[in-house]
Amino acid sequence: STGSSGINAEYGGQVLLHKRYNYTCVVTGWDERCSEGHEVDALPREQPFYHVLADNESPRYVAQESLVPCRGEVVHAHLGKYFELFDGERFVPNTALRSIYRYLK
Repeated sequence: STGSSGINAEYGGQVLLHKRYNYTCVVTGWDERCSEGHEVDALPREQPFYHVLADNESPRYVAQESLVPCRGEVVHAHLGKYFELFDGERFVPNTALRSIYRYLK
């Protein structure tokens, strides 16, 4: 489904920009709302939250309202754990990621 920010939760591999911290990242998974045990900075928990790999940094858990789609590529040591390749627009999920999120393309 597509949220108000235009991020499509069924489309793993999308490259995004964090609006506040200005880093690019790629979606590796999501929750329809903030899952228990995650710390969030005064953001509404009743919105999609995304597991992302931030450019040259550690994995992060980010609220949908903090992200906007962008063009570009992400450099991260663990990309191969989730994706087969970058097709010029998005990262193509590998078999392992598609087995978790069965409706990924």
